[in-house]
Amino acid sequence: MKTWIIAGGTGFIGESLAQHLVHLGFRVIVLSRDHRINSNGVEFFQYDYSSPNSIVPLIEGADVLVNLCGKSVDTRYTKANKKELYDSRLKTTSVLGDACRLATLPPGQVLQMSTATIYRDSISKTWDEQGEFGSGFSVDLAKKWEATARTYFPSNTSLAILRTSIVLGSKGAYPHYKWIARAGFRGFGGRDLRFSWIHINDFCRACVFLAGKNAGGVYNLASSPVTIREFLEEIAHVSGGLNIAKMPEWMVKFGAVMLRTESELLLKSRNVVGKRLIDEGFDFKWPNIYDAIHQLERHSEATPTMNEAWN
Repeated sequence: MKTWIIAGGTGFIGESLAQHLVHLGFRVIVLSRDHRINSNGVEFFQYDYSSPNSIVPLIEGADVLVNLCGKSVDTRYTKANKKELYDSRLKTTSVLGDACRLATLPPGQVLQMSTATIYRDSISKTWDEQGEFGSGFSVDLAKKWEATARTYFPSNTSLAILRTSIVLGSKGAYPHYKWIARAGFRGFGGRDLRFSWIHINDFCRACVFLAGKNAGGVYNLASSPVTIREFLEEIAHVSGGLNIAKMPEWMVKFGAVMLRTESELLLKSRNVVGKRLIDEGFDFKWPNIYDAIHQLERHSEATPTMNEAWN
């Protein structure tokens, strides 16, 4: 039975991945900064993210290490928050890398989280793994995150960088977009923005697929991109709601301030595809947004209020 270690596995994506792996029969160990009780087949270990030596016994002999650590970017980009965003990614990644170097039997496969927002804003051009990088804080954060992983994880470990698009599931970003769709909005700003995404089930399946082939290098975790309008219209079609118009840019920026987040999260056109996954034989279970939304709505809870969606 293979052993998977998930660092940063207590959020929406980590919890989903852990349960997916448990159902497949793997041993799953989640590293957490807080004390947690073992549950649902998952073992939890509290660790000191500043001490590589404290992590070595936890990862020794494991097969796969998944690094999901990082404070959510759904926050205002203040000086203090920027430092926390950098530290939560770069420091933790460097410590995990050092622990792998210190281990006698380190994990042979590392799946390192990254983000598809590293690519340049684009409406007409779809980016594969060779796409052009953008600029600004969020791109710099992603580039340094990846560079830290390449620097600190040992060269005899297969390191796969997961440039992940917006993950759709019962938690995470989807409740935000569902509230927006139900409120009647069908886009943001004056452009026909593109939206890149992946169903949470396909994210989990892609991790297993990549670990099974000792993958290395960069992979975009993204299904077929659609326009924001198509995405929001389909949510409203399935779950109900008004049909008003695009949310003007000034309203997006004002709302972002009120909700203590950044307007970039809605106003950037993300046009990314997982070409390398497809080329290497991965079969998306949810390749189009229509089937994905219908599946999510069949298993969703009641439509959240605005406060519930953003908290």
